[in-house]
Amino acid sequence: EAPGPRQRLLDTHMADGEKKEKKARPAPPPPPPALATAALLVRGAAAKVLGLRPAASGGELQPLWVTEPGNAKITMSLEGCARSPFPKDEAHPALLSAIEAAANELVRANASVSILEIARSSAEAQYGDAMYEPKSAKSEILRLAYIAGAILVEIPANWSLCTKAGDCGELAFHTEVDPGSKKKPETMILLKNKKLMVRFGVACPNAAGIAAASGDAPPADAVKALDSATVCISVPGVDSDVSAPSEALAAKRAAPSVSAAPRFPYPSKDMPADTPAVIYWTWFRKALGRRLRDAAAAAKCTKSDVLRDPSVAGLCRTCAETFRSSLSESEVAHLECAPVSAAWLSGLLRNLEFPRVEGREEEIDDSGVVWVDGNVDYSETLEKFGLKPISDALLARLEKLTVGRGRVKSLHPWLRRGIFYSHRDLDQLCDLVEKGRRFYIYASRGPTASPSHLGHLVPLKMAKWLQDAFDAPVVVQLTEDEKFLWQGHWDPENGDNLEKFGSFTNDSVMDIIALGFDKKKTFVFTDLDYVGNMYPNIVRIWKATNYRDTRACFGLQGENNIGQSAFFAMQAASCIPSSFQVPLGEDDLCCLVPCAIDQDPHFQMTRNVAGRLVPKSHPLAGKPALLHARFFPPLLGAGGKMSDSEVNAAVYLTDTADEISNKVQKYAFSGGRATAKEQKEKGADLNVDVSYQWLRFFMEDDAELERIAQEYGTGQGDFWNTSSVKKRLVEELQKIVGQHQQCRKKVTMKEVEEWTQVRRLKF
Repeated sequence: EAPGPRQRLLDTHMADGEKKEKKARPAPPPPPPALATAALLVRGAAAKVLGLRPAASGGELQPLWVTEPGNAKITMSLEGCARSPFPKDEAHPALLSAIEAAANELVRANASVSILEIARSSAEAQYGDAMYEPKSAKSEILRLAYIAGAILVEIPANWSLCTKAGDCGELAFHTEVDPGSKKKPETMILLKNKKLMVRFGVACPNAAGIAAASGDAPPADAVKALDSATVCISVPGVDSDVSAPSEALAAKRAAPSVSAAPRFPYPSKDMPADTPAVIYWTWFRKALGRRLRDAAAAAKCTKSDVLRDPSVAGLCRTCAETFRSSLSESEVAHLECAPVSAAWLSGLLRNLEFPRVEGREEEIDDSGVVWVDGNVDYSETLEKFGLKPISDALLARLEKLTVGRGRVKSLHPWLRRGIFYSHRDLDQLCDLVEKGRRFYIYASRGPTASPSHLGHLVPLKMAKWLQDAFDAPVVVQLTEDEKFLWQGHWDPENGDNLEKFGSFTNDSVMDIIALGFDKKKTFVFTDLDYVGNMYPNIVRIWKATNYRDTRACFGLQGENNIGQSAFFAMQAASCIPSSFQVPLGEDDLCCLVPCAIDQDPHFQMTRNVAGRLVPKSHPLAGKPALLHARFFPPLLGAGGKMSDSEVNAAVYLTDTADEISNKVQKYAFSGGRATAKEQKEKGADLNVDVSYQWLRFFMEDDAELERIAQEYGTGQGDFWNTSSVKKRLVEELQKIVGQHQQCRKKVTMKEVEEWTQVRRLKF
């Protein structure tokens, strides 16, 4: 019988009883860099939406690019998906749309793409198995790809990737089938098989790529967050139970929708915790905090970098320029509806761990000041605010312009000792003085029922010295309206207590006069009395300033009264010379503001709008120059600043000699050692010893201060112990406070009226 077709086919593959080997099918070419990069973004986006581990869920690519350039198809496993139970078929289109949107948000974020070559043992020590997919080769030297906010995964040796996530362009998922076709969509969720298939195209299929190792290894915390198999994106139409989620789902979910606009208005503080808006925004804040932490960690930055410019615009700049991980359209839309401020952002980050920077523990307060290990880091704060240090060269110029002209005997000790340590535009102000230009000095004080303490004197005493040194006029603002807006109250029986705060101003004026300002060159005013003269400039400042920036700078929220939002303009107007038409009479005078370092953000807002309120001839475009002081520390510890809230932490200008002695002896924090023997061996820690720090503020004699530092710091000589240094401090404080009290006794109410009278100053 003749062999049939099947037998003849077999015979062609048999020789001498053996099967012939089939020719091996050639391996497909590697994906172009744009498609390889896009595939990683799809995996990262799917992980966020579905709660997957982006590497472990796999990402097998079908090489559509061979016949259809710019296209690819990826298959991922849904094993271990955090969405359990998984949504039914009717919800799948919404999930796929969410993945596509999330992938394109990663494109717009445009994070750097890193290719790493790292020993397997080292990688596993840092990241565990987070980078392995089911078909990973696990070679001794791993080739890893990392995109911040998306994925860390081992990639084949022949892959090249784009340098930036955005280089591939927008992604488009192919979800449709031809009408009448019986074929299934090529982008779908196969729930029974626990697979996700996505066919996608990219807008820039010919984007260039790199194959060489580039970029830095990501922090372990950032990879751990990516590999957490947590649902990070709430999907409209699927997560419709957002108003009452189960604890399990709530723990996995973050609030931001893939659509740009928030689903609910930002809630007020008094809204119940189980309302939809509160739940929605709670999870948005959590997700945003993790996102900012991961972006900062990937860029080897810290919490202070996140809080460097605590406004919506500032956060966008930081993410784009510093972290190289731009905020998405949705994130920006949500932030514009939130009370963004340093305090609000600090709350987002409070319980998140950031990478350590050179072993330092860093915190940022609501004003942006950097605290390290419980103490202010003035150098770090200077850097974060973008300030200039007062250099030796600048001190020499100041000395030449003041001491050299015979107005004062020496530079102020606070300048010599670095207590006033940074500035904005002080060098330019010196340029103007050298050319014969004049300027005025602005200081302020908020009257309270409590007497003034020594800390209140720091900016005022510096303003007085600057007046003497430069023969400059001074305006001093008393902000009783500010105190009422923040501390005042109203009740139906008695009304409000605004007049009470106004009554405190006379005491403050007397303290200011007692400091020795030149009456002919000094104007002291209260806001309630003088505001009409400044009102045109106040209105201009309101017009030039948006509420979002004011809210961010002052930490305001929806519950704050509108006066608190508007008050910024009161102090800003005082830095504009045309606010003092009668006292100053010149619209192009520059302004110098001595202030504590935490006031810089407030005056920076003034500098941002000042150019609109002065003539073009103004040499600094209206911007006030700033001179920044370190905090005057409280008695109880050298790390912070003095406050009215703790009586024993301050020495008041009304304290008696005995009260001063008692406070210093009992409460001044000591940097001395526990025993006399240890003190003599090691000496005191001068950085934390309050008595020594206060002497740096108030002792005029540099030689004596140096002697105390040397002897107390080594435990040798007359000032070897804490008791001797405290005794010397008591003597200085009793002299300073006693002299102030004597001067204040001579001030009459008639003088108060004369100093606060609107008049032309003589300068």
